[in-house]
Amino acid sequence: MAWIVDVAAVKTLLSSAEGTLELTEPAKDAVNTAVETVETSLAGECEGIATALSTLRTDVLVNDMTDTMTRGNNAIQGTGESVRAFQTMDAEMRDRAQSMSASVPVYGPPAPGGVPSSMFNFGTRNRTVES
Repeated sequence: MAWIVDVAAVKTLLSSAEGTLELTEPAKDAVNTAVETVETSLAGECEGIATALSTLRTDVLVNDMTDTMTRGNNAIQGTGESVRAFQTMDAEMRDRAQSMSASVPVYGPPAPGGVPSSMFNFGTRNRTVES
């Protein structure tokens, strides 16, 4: 299985998602404040509605939205870590391949008088040449 990761595209997408997620915190706070203001204005007169709004605000607007934002942040951070690990391993494999290929002896064209049997004869494409 081949893994092809467009690192630049993933980083752009993660940056965009992170920016969008950052916008949700002030929006959540604004909605929380607005509902809390309505709760306060209803206290004493419509206690049932105020209690229902309080439950809605704490259970849904604060807790659920915070959980959703945390999960979104975790997904962004985890994906970023995965891409960095992919880049690190890609660089390690590249460096290992370069190191191993540099250690392979390279022979030039056959010398006059023949090629030792342990060498490849580039002219005849034979693996070895009999001495």
